Amino acid sequence: MNKRNLAVALTFVLAAFLLASCAGTAGTAADAASSSVSLSGKGVVVLDPDMAEFSVGVSETAPTTAEALDAANVKMNAIIDVLKAVGIDEKDIETDYISLNPSYVWEDGVRNLVGQNASQNITVTVRSLGENNKSLAAIVDGLSSIDGIDFGSITFDASAKEEAYSEARKAAVADALAKASDYAEAAGLSVGRVTSISEGYDASYNNYAIPLAAASMRLESSADSSTGIRSGDIEVSVSVNVNVELI
Repeated sequence: MNKRNLAVALTFVLAAFLLASCAGTAGTAADAASSSVSLSGKGVVVLDPDMAEFSVGVSETAPTTAEALDAANVKMNAIIDVLKAVGIDEKDIETDYISLNPSYVWEDGVRNLVGQNASQNITVTVRSLGENNKSLAAIVDGLSSIDGIDFGSITFDASAKEEAYSEARKAAVADALAKASDYAEAAGLSVGRVTSISEGYDASYNNYAIPLAAASMRLESSADSSTGIRSGDIEVSVSVNVNVELI
């Protein structure tokens, strides 16, 4: 083999060696980059309720539709007077429906007309509960003077829930990263960069309802007693899935 051919052969051998070395280095880097862990985290923020919502309805039956509607209006106006007396704004009193229908009873398999029925229902938002829910208690006590009304369950809420969600998300990510740190330490590695974060499907806002007597509610109150209403706490919960590199 002449010198020229020998030089060409050596060049090919060197090139092959360098390519193999680069491939090995790339594989090692890829292996290092592929060391990662996927973890879940949960954040919970507890709020004190500062709002409440409930529904109130009336239903009256009379010989004619006009009489039934008049009777229902009288009772609903009395309800609204109670609400305004404790400071509820008109914009927080929303009419859900007004219904006018004939009223029947079944006797021995025969449907008999007994009159005309008028029904109304409103939803009320209380935006300032007051100390120990005194505003809400005053409403319930005031409504106890009106016979035969339908009082729906009270649902408590919090005006700061968006801020609470933000705090819960931060806490959820911190929880996941704390777990990643544990795994990294156990494996003799360090926590690297976060490659992805996804919010779970169980982000929740747990307000709740207190059921009250519905049909023909009559709450007894006197000068030395008032309705005790305990609102409890509201829980905002967020779960996340976090992928973290370990280096």
